[in-house]
Amino acid sequence: MKKLDISKTIQFVVFALLGAFCLYKIHFDQDFSRDFAESQSMRTLCFMLWIVFSAVFISIFVDFTMYSKNQKEFSTLKKAINSDSLSNLANRNSCDELIAEYEETSIDEHFTCVMLELTNLQEVNERHGRSEGNRMIKDFAGIVYMACVGKGFVGRNGGNKYMALFERDTAVEDCKTFLDRISDKIKEYNNDPVNPDIKYNIGLSVGNELEKKDIHALISLADRRLTDKTL
Repeated sequence: MKKLDISKTIQFVVFALLGAFCLYKIHFDQDFSRDFAESQSMRTLCFMLWIVFSAVFISIFVDFTMYSKNQKEFSTLKKAINSDSLSNLANRNSCDELIAEYEETSIDEHFTCVMLELTNLQEVNERHGRSEGNRMIKDFAGIVYMACVGKGFVGRNGGNKYMALFERDTAVEDCKTFLDRISDKIKEYNNDPVNPDIKYNIGLSVGNELEKKDIHALISLADRRLTDKTL
């Protein structure tokens, strides 16, 4: 798609320059202007050339319009493929794609992973119905997403688990801010009698804890640390 974009851009610029050159010749070149005014055949030829020029110009413009539309459709499709339909967070496929980017390199010592797990979803489904369970998933996902904005990546990593990755130099501080935001919002959420309480576990790992700086080892360690202590 990028090659097509570049090709059409070059064509558009070339025809724009040709158009500007023709207008310059007609209005500012006295010899050409005189010949153009006196010669019927030249006027006819120029008229035909302008028709062809306009048709090609319109064709390029239509191609740009179609390309823009296709890009929007492609972006929408990609978002649908990489988004979880229930939580609207990045889905397992998107998480795997991000993880794959780090497979060939050693992660930095400050690289931090947080695993979150909803622990009472089944209880809510049984007690309040599946619709309430789905609402809790959406609400929890919204809290997690807003807590992570501007800090790192977060996605639903399958089932009731969510994964957050922080890779900046301030990853540890970003992670603390992330968890503090979640804790505050969950307390506020649970204080509303309309909502079923959200209970969740946390597993956290940092790159400097690993002997081998591997992304999979980092995630596995965080996953193992999802303790029995429910928050």
